[in-house]
Amino acid sequence: MQMPKVTIENYKQVYDYFRDFQQSTKFIKRWYAFTQFAFRPRLHYATGSHKDLDLIRDKDYRHIYAFNHQDNWDGYVFFSIIGTIAPHDVGRIRAMATSACFETPFPKAFRNTGYIPVFLKSHHAQSRKHSKHPERLALVPTATKAAFECFTSVMLNHHQNIFICPEGTYNKGAPNTLLPLRSGTAEIAHRVAQINGPVAITAIGLAYGKKRQRFVNPRGASVYVNRSIFIRPEMTVDEITELLQKRLQSSVERAVELY
Repeated sequence: MQMPKVTIENYKQVYDYFRDFQQSTKFIKRWYAFTQFAFRPRLHYATGSHKDLDLIRDKDYRHIYAFNHQDNWDGYVFFSIIGTIAPHDVGRIRAMATSACFETPFPKAFRNTGYIPVFLKSHHAQSRKHSKHPERLALVPTATKAAFECFTSVMLNHHQNIFICPEGTYNKGAPNTLLPLRSGTAEIAHRVAQINGPVAITAIGLAYGKKRQRFVNPRGASVYVNRSIFIRPEMTVDEITELLQKRLQSSVERAVELY
């Protein structure tokens, strides 16, 4: 099936396609190996985090990796981190990427590495390409709902896990800060937990230095893998978001301290 054009007007076809897209096992293993070799992040673990990751693997819980978001290099480093801490997940990881990534000349590069587009309000409000089309902005809430349904289906029906940047955009502040988290991560975790029981969220902090750098060196980034959060069906979206905010904030602070 040919990839549809990634436009918000076409969101139904877009999510039907990306939900069922099958990655090339050979390609994705080479991609993770390349990112691990190229970026070599320095990983630090909270006491007990290894046991959490082992439990998630052994019980085969649905798993969301939540990262802070600082720079264009982040996505490459995320793959290198996951390939190191959870090699069993290589080949079954999907991720959110703004639809702007699919407006580049090489949209299939993002598709092949596991990304699924999301249509952000900020992009459609500020981009010159979209600002002249207010009808597109009006479609964002409906497309967002469809995105949540897509990621829920990916986790439940295709037995895949995901990584997300719950800040939703780049944080240009100090490296040890975190923007207020959007509720999307919690919304997906809540939906999956309602149907499939426990869902794990692992908050992972990433730092390229102790101070904000004008030009980032992505090699050898400091990474702090925190204790995982185990989401129960009775937890609310607000409770999950608040808990993740605290856990990711502490992860970011520790990653900066250990740089």
